[in-house]
Amino acid sequence: LSDKKVFKKFKAPHQEGFTIKVKTGDYDNENNVWYGIVRQLEEPSRYGCKSLTEILYTIAFNSKGGVMYETTAVDDPIRFERQYASTKAAIKVNDGAISGGKIQPKAQAALPTGWENVYQMANSSMGEVTGINKEFLGSSENRQVSALMENQRIQQATSVLANLVDSISLFTIDHARLLLTYIRQLAEN
Repeated sequence: LSDKKVFKKFKAPHQEGFTIKVKTGDYDNENNVWYGIVRQLEEPSRYGCKSLTEILYTIAFNSKGGVMYETTAVDDPIRFERQYASTKAAIKVNDGAISGGKIQPKAQAALPTGWENVYQMANSSMGEVTGINKEFLGSSENRQVSALMENQRIQQATSVLANLVDSISLFTIDHARLLLTYIRQLAEN
């Protein structure tokens, strides 16, 4: 099949459904498509990636410190530049250089306000939109959780994922039937 032209058509060897099987567990009646948990994670992950990218861009392309100085402020500019980054060096400058403002530290770049909040919100909403808590995925900030509470969290996440687990089981059975058809066909040939 190419565009509207059919080059060759034949009856598929497997007549019990489509040859492409899906593992998704939810059906969208409005758009008539099957979807899984990844669809719910699209928006939160988009915000998380965007905010992280912006933070990294800001860090990478802004000033990371340093100094601006006039050439008359020091006798040996090369030695000054070498010693400036050292924490234990005593740097000799000409009289009046510091008080006259001939040496000025470069402004340190600050992250725009609110980006860390956007990133935290995006990360926390990953669990909220799917109903799967971070503890189920192995991340726990609270080490003092009782075993009963942990068990309840695991049961909650398992019940949220139940339809997807069922769809994986059904996929495995359907896919095995599809492969049996093709194995029979290969054995006959």
